[in-house]
Amino acid sequence: MSKNQVELQVETPADQAAKPQPKVAESATKEKSIAFFTMYRFVSNMDRFWMLIGLIGGIGEGACMPLFALFFGDVPDTLGPAASPDDFVKSAGKLALKFTYVGVASLIAGYFAYSCWMRVGEKASIEIRKRYFKSLLQQEIAFYDSINPNELSTKISEEC
Repeated sequence: MSKNQVELQVETPADQAAKPQPKVAESATKEKSIAFFTMYRFVSNMDRFWMLIGLIGGIGEGACMPLFALFFGDVPDTLGPAASPDDFVKSAGKLALKFTYVGVASLIAGYFAYSCWMRVGEKASIEIRKRYFKSLLQQEIAFYDSINPNELSTKISEEC
């Protein structure tokens, strides 16, 4: 070949498939994970109390469904064909009261579980936003040159 000629190499897809591909580091593709209790580092001791109340409410609400099943299993036994009309009415009234009590307990326990966990989540997210905003204010001036100033409030609301 002379100096003015350039050699052109064309790779086919089969050639590219045969070529060994560079390995991507597993840590680069894997998302960084954190410990479970690290998620709650921004909650106060009062929030931990509300978390406990919410946990108890959630356990209470979860226990109501098996109670419904247990009481429903008593229906054929107490309301069977062998029961007299007076016993039938009395047993039906007792079962209805049991279902009502469990339903009210489920409603109250569910309310406490939901409201307590929502309260803790909202307070934690507010604290995270405050800390994020504080860290933004402590950035070097060059950081603000690299971003659009109109996007700053959007960035705070989206990332927190």
